[in-house]
Amino acid sequence: MNRISRDDKRTTKYTRSFSLEKDGFVGELYTGARCPGKAILYVGGAGCKKNMTIMMGQFLVDAGFTVLFLGFYLWDTLPKEMWSIPVDYSKRAAVWLKENGFDVCMIGTSTGAGYTLLSASLVPQISGVVALSGFDYVMEGCRFFRKPSGHSVYTFQGKEVPFSHFDIIQDGWVKAFRNAKKDGISMAGFMRYGYEHTRYNPESRIRVEDICGDILFLGPTDDSAWPSDTAAKRMMDLLKKAGFRHHAELKLYDSTAHGLGVGELTGIYKLLAGFLVKEDRKLAEEARQYVISWLDRWAKGNL
Repeated sequence: MNRISRDDKRTTKYTRSFSLEKDGFVGELYTGARCPGKAILYVGGAGCKKNMTIMMGQFLVDAGFTVLFLGFYLWDTLPKEMWSIPVDYSKRAAVWLKENGFDVCMIGTSTGAGYTLLSASLVPQISGVVALSGFDYVMEGCRFFRKPSGHSVYTFQGKEVPFSHFDIIQDGWVKAFRNAKKDGISMAGFMRYGYEHTRYNPESRIRVEDICGDILFLGPTDDSAWPSDTAAKRMMDLLKKAGFRHHAELKLYDSTAHGLGVGELTGIYKLLAGFLVKEDRKLAEEARQYVISWLDRWAKGNL
């Protein structure tokens, strides 16, 4: 995979691994000379194992940032199902970074962006957020063609985070697909259709107004995978009404590409992501450069 080796001599280098047994979270740390005293806590998205997660954030490593790649599920020793995932992982990682002299900006994409927003709303040690194609409600964990789990995707301090059910699959997947087809929705648009036909539990809303730092919402204007575009606008409106005291910014690109702002994928990872991300390489690079420039401004307090 396209990641730096442990004996790399560039300004950013591999530093150490973290284990669930010893540290309470699983992660890989790379230290860099860019933005001293600042660190990025990076998570992938749904279906992202360690190699793919690191590839997604590789451009930040190459740019010289200190990056702690955090596993929240699917990594070795972590749960394989996408429910009951502890927010405690990000809290322990952020606390470790703070105790070692770093201010923390957490970055996630897709499901990882939701995890990032939720983490930042609960963990005051996180003072910056970049949410790439994120969403603003916590949902019930589920998998295609299986019954809903009956559990929240997330837990915190041993308790389930309140969640919303996907209404369209409560009577089974076959009926859900039939209803979507009647409404003229293709398989490619089914997931977004499911989110847009859900009655959200108000208690499951991620309280972005509780975040103790600056926020960048970045994504496409018409997300092909889920309604991250409308969610980002909702969150911005809510922050304005709440008199949010930190900087909040919305950056949407004229695109349908889910996951803008992640590093360039190769091999099998590119093939897998291609089912959701219809990549425009020029636009994707523009989004990555915007993330880098935003992080530089965040680090200098110039937002």
